[in-house]
Amino acid sequence: MTLPVFAPGSDIVIEERWKGRLWSALPQRVVDSRPEMLITWMPACARSVFMTNRGLPEAEGMTRDQRKHEALLTGVARPLEAEDWLDKVYYFHPGRWSRINLAWDPARDHEFLGWYVNFELPPVATEDGIWGKDLVLDLFVYADGRWDWKDDGEFDRALADGLFAPELRPILEREAELVLAERDRGTGAFDPALLELRPEPEAAAVLPPDYAPDGERWRRSYPVAPIP
Repeated sequence: MTLPVFAPGSDIVIEERWKGRLWSALPQRVVDSRPEMLITWMPACARSVFMTNRGLPEAEGMTRDQRKHEALLTGVARPLEAEDWLDKVYYFHPGRWSRINLAWDPARDHEFLGWYVNFELPPVATEDGIWGKDLVLDLFVYADGRWDWKDDGEFDRALADGLFAPELRPILEREAELVLAERDRGTGAFDPALLELRPEPEAAAVLPPDYAPDGERWRRSYPVAPIP
């Protein structure tokens, strides 16, 4: 299994898809691209579009986690543009159930915060980049090597409500073992050389016009991918 290869310096779109709909679109600039890995970056000023129920009557009074769960469960959401607050480098492996983000805080003199392990569907090629789908569960590796599960309670709820099949849990537990083994070896996203990368504002990619919140992409239907 391999990844599509993109020219370094080119701009691609990282999509999420859920139940046959586009669920998020992130503009990314390619740093390095080979069949066995993809490295991209996105500075804090880059503008992405996400499906959200924030501000809708159906989500009134809900917490952020409750809103996200309800949107996945009901599909009631709309695309809104947002700007991140961190500089990030993204690392993808083909066939793997995670994407790893290295994150720096520009408000704190670009302090390195650590590695955010986003468990998601393995990446699939598209006409503009790749797509996957966030699977709620996350893991954070701090700059000093310590780590914690993130959103494990929300993942339990997603399983209980039938958003994902029970078979997904052992798949992600095994993926976590692979990620932590890479941390121990200093390989993949944990290669110390990646810490020298610094996404700069002038390197911010821009989404194509049809990915704007009122763009045609959000009205398309996509094949539904089974999970797992």
